[in-house]
Amino acid sequence: MGTTDIIAIEKLITDAAERQASDLLCEVGLSPVVKVAGRLTILNETPLTPEFTQALLNYLSELGHIKPDKQDMLWVVSFQNRLRLRISLMWEREYPKISIRLISLLIPPLAELGFPAEVAKLTHLKKGLLLITGPKSSGKSTLCASLLQDMAEKRATYAVTLEQPIEFLFHSNQSIIAQRQIGQDTPSLTTALLELRHEPAEIIMISDFSTENIFNMLELAQSGALVIAQMSAQSGVQALEEIIYAVPTAQQEHIRLMLADNLAAIVCLRLLSKVGGGLIPAAELILNIDVITGAIRDNRLRQIPSLIQTSREQGLLALENQLTELVKGNLITTDTAILASADKDTLKIKLKSGAEF
Repeated sequence: MGTTDIIAIEKLITDAAERQASDLLCEVGLSPVVKVAGRLTILNETPLTPEFTQALLNYLSELGHIKPDKQDMLWVVSFQNRLRLRISLMWEREYPKISIRLISLLIPPLAELGFPAEVAKLTHLKKGLLLITGPKSSGKSTLCASLLQDMAEKRATYAVTLEQPIEFLFHSNQSIIAQRQIGQDTPSLTTALLELRHEPAEIIMISDFSTENIFNMLELAQSGALVIAQMSAQSGVQALEEIIYAVPTAQQEHIRLMLADNLAAIVCLRLLSKVGGGLIPAAELILNIDVITGAIRDNRLRQIPSLIQTSREQGLLALENQLTELVKGNLITTDTAILASADKDTLKIKLKSGAEF
């Protein structure tokens, strides 16, 4: 790989960063594409050659000290002390297909993310299971990182992250934050969770939820730790159902009781295209207040959406309420709101009626 290739590669990544792109997509025969504020756009008109794409792969591999083969891979590297890059490598017709997520070195403060105040109050949690859910590219990793960074800055704590791979880098003057990469620092998530039974960790952050480890997570939460876990689910109810129905039928009542006793909260995120450009967040927030505990314990999960609507004064947030507010404030379009909704019929009624909520 020559100097000319290196200069061109670094310019490509720098140009994407200067466009404030969240992602850079590179595929042989196509022009490089960036994702900016949720929208894909061509970065430059020059199609990528097989030679240049291979040089890009070699460059990123050297930064990560890895030797890629003809298999899909995922790794993270630092770029010029200004960014971290999460590289997803796939293969298509013998050519590498490279997706690069651009990650800031600075973890954004919660106040800058634009969530309602109720979400920021989650930093006061001390124990239990906190699920951060939502579809792909909804801001789960960023919210998790901001919550943990805020907790570490506001109180002295010992936190352990279990990530695959490590994305954001945490820094704190008064807390200890150990970041462990699955497959590198520990053989598996199961092993890492079992090891934590003997560690005095007060906060445990897991980047990828694993239903096969739900009992281990809940046992750690039951022991007094705050377990923050990301999972892909469209709503809080869907998250609970996926957890409960993932275990054998004979164990489902037991898992429901453990969830009822040890669930702290569920946040279900959306990151929406804003009218005029940019992104704006919305969230469903379920707190494990008495009525939610009872619904989980008694297997009345389908009642939870209506319980959220009637429990706003206790800090719960309904996604459809926020989507309606954003539409009426001309911040998002009706189509964007409907596409993001987990309960489209309820949202359409709210938008049509103009009722107070």
